[in-house]
Parts: sequence; C-alpha cells; structure tokens
Amino acid sequence: MSNVYHYTALYTKQKTQKSKKWLDGFLHFYKDTSKVVVLDEKNKFVEQSFLNTSHRNVNILELEEGDVFELDQHLVQMGTLQQKVLSMLLVFVSFF
Repeated sequence: MSNVYHYTALYTKQKTQKSKKWLDGFLHFYKDTSKVVVLDEKNKFVEQSFLNTSHRNVNILELEEGDVFELDQHLVQMGTLQQKVLSMLLVFVSFF
C-alpha cells in the first residue's frame, strides 16, 4: 500500500528567467517511493522525478503552500493539498 498525496501546483520551464510564466497544474507525490508526478491542468503528464536521489533534498510533506522546488526540467510551486489517497497495488499471478 502506498500513500499518494494530490496537490494543486504551478509549474514553469523558465528556471533561469527573472519573469516566469507559471502554468496551472497538479502534483502527485507517492510517499513510499518519493516519486513526484507533475500534471497540467488537463491532467496530462508534464514531468516525473524521484526525490530520493542524492542531488535533491526536498521533503514534499514539509513544504507549505507557495514553496518552490526544482525538478530536472521545471520549477514547481506547491499549492494546496487536495486529497490523500491510500492506494493498493494488486498483482495477479496466473500459472498455466
């Protein structure tokens, strides 16, 4: 079982520009694997990353609304927590 946290978020590809254009989207955080998935406002995939790698020292659960963190291709600004989902991965094995 895995806890999945669903947040609203803003994201941009303009990591180095002073004036950034932020886009509306969503962030899904998978606690067990430290996986972050960024989606656009239509729930289409934007980027995913694993935050447990050595070059990222981000704990999503400690961030507050308005905090910004960096992924490989985007800056992401945290929004509000929309829901926490407990998901179960079901594996079906058949032997023939």
